[in-house]
Amino acid sequence: MYARDWSRACEVARLAVEKAAEVCRRQAVGNLLVNATPLGSVPAVELTPFPGGVFDGRCVYDLVYNPPKTRLLAEAAAAGCETLGGLGTCLIAQGRLQSEWWTGRRPPDQAVRHAALARLKELAGTDENYDF
Repeated sequence: MYARDWSRACEVARLAVEKAAEVCRRQAVGNLLVNATPLGSVPAVELTPFPGGVFDGRCVYDLVYNPPKTRLLAEAAAAGCETLGGLGTCLIAQGRLQSEWWTGRRPPDQAVRHAALARLKELAGTDENYDF
């Protein structure tokens, strides 16, 4: 996010999240909830686009990949939903496609996966299991 006044931008983002959560709580949730926002990403892992939400759908897909298990996914799983994180579909798949686009060769799937996981572990400064 870019803004001339960071504190005002954060306030606008907070209000948008609260309004979206309010709408979601008032309306029935469908079979699929997709988070296409950065909420819940490192370093603000405590954030979620669905605070206090009622997970009555079947599947929650969070495009966030760092951390691989976000608060949104943890709360959805606890409510019995199937969950899918963004590590494989966003980071690894896009990296593989971009590499092929730039070099003209498709890199081995495992090599891209290994490189992505290694870099995330390095950034996190942990040996936490970043597998999915």
